[in-house]
Amino acid sequence: MTSAKKQNITFEISLDARPEFCGRVGAFAFDSAGNLLEKSELKSGKISFGINERNLVKSRLFIAPIPDQNDKGSVSIKMMERIGGFEAPITDNGKLVDTIFIPGTIIDAWPLCFCWVRGQVIQNDSGLPICKAKVHICEVDKIWRWIWKLPEPDIFRLRLKFRGSKSIRSRV
Repeated sequence: MTSAKKQNITFEISLDARPEFCGRVGAFAFDSAGNLLEKSELKSGKISFGINERNLVKSRLFIAPIPDQNDKGSVSIKMMERIGGFEAPITDNGKLVDTIFIPGTIIDAWPLCFCWVRGQVIQNDSGLPICKAKVHICEVDKIWRWIWKLPEPDIFRLRLKFRGSKSIRSRV
C-alpha cells in the first residue's frame, strides 16, 4: 500500500495460489449502505483507489471477476456474493494491509460455469408446448445456495429421489 499526493491508495493483489488464472479481476469498494464507491481493475498485480483512507477503512472491499459489459444490473454487494467475490480484509490492527492474498478455493469458483438446461416452454392456459421456442437464460443459482434454504423434509425427499430408494431406513 502506498499513498500518493492524490490520495491514491494501492494494494498488491496476490493470485499466487492459482498463477494460471488469466481472467479479468477487479476490486469493488462499497460503503456501509451498500453503494458502490469505486471500482478498480487489477493491473500488474495491483489495484488503486482514489478515495481517502478513512472512507476506505469503513468500506467493504470485494475482489471478483469483472462483470460482463452486457450485464444490465449495476454492481452491488449482492452481485459480488452471487458471483463468488472475495471480501478482502484490508486492515490489520487498524492499519491498511500492503498485500491481499486471494485463496485458491475462491479463484477456482470464478470461471464461468457452463451447464446444460433441458426443459419445455409451455403455455400457461393450456399447458401445451410452444414449438421452436428459444430461451435465453440470464442467471443460474448454484445448487448449494438452494439447499441451505430448503426445509429438512424436502432435503430427505430429494435424497431419496436421487438414491432411488422408496423408504427412509432408520439407524438403530
